[in-house]
Amino acid sequence: MHSTSSPAVAASSASLPDRVERAAEVAIFLARRGRQEILVVHRCPRLGSFWHAISGAVEAGESVEGAAVRELCEETGLDATETLPLCTRTEFSYRLRQPPWPMRKSVRVCCFLLDVPDAFEPTLDWEHDDHRWIPTELAPLQLRWPTLRGALLALLSLADGAGAGRSSTAERSQRPASLGAQARFGDGPDVALG
Repeated sequence: MHSTSSPAVAASSASLPDRVERAAEVAIFLARRGRQEILVVHRCPRLGSFWHAISGAVEAGESVEGAAVRELCEETGLDATETLPLCTRTEFSYRLRQPPWPMRKSVRVCCFLLDVPDAFEPTLDWEHDDHRWIPTELAPLQLRWPTLRGALLALLSLADGAGAGRSSTAERSQRPASLGAQARFGDGPDVALG
């Protein structure tokens, strides 16, 4: 199969700057049993059929915290209105390629780690057809996207340093060097989380 774009078009598109969206998406990891288990949810076949975190887009006029609270409620039935502001967070960006080509956009994802009661079980919405509580050391391996795996590892590291699931203001804004603006999904098409 051959490419339909000319080398001149390809070269000019490579020099286009990325547009970076400010906190366009959220991803929320739920932990229980003293962070011994992490919740992963399975996207339904219509949405790609892969294991993922709770996630979604930040809607117009919505804060990242508001989006995370809304997504948790919609996708798991959990009301995190009071607990989410206290949780550990980090962020990363990934490149999204979509029509009209050759526009490139980098999407910023704000990620949260939230401790939930040991007995919590999610009530899944239409986006998911299964869930599992995975041992923390195996949870990153279950996730499809490498940048999301890295975000979970960064969150767990930050949470271990902050204690009790809370982080200082400096830690809340920390952005792992390994997950900078150049990070992108490496084992599948670039797609939005939510």
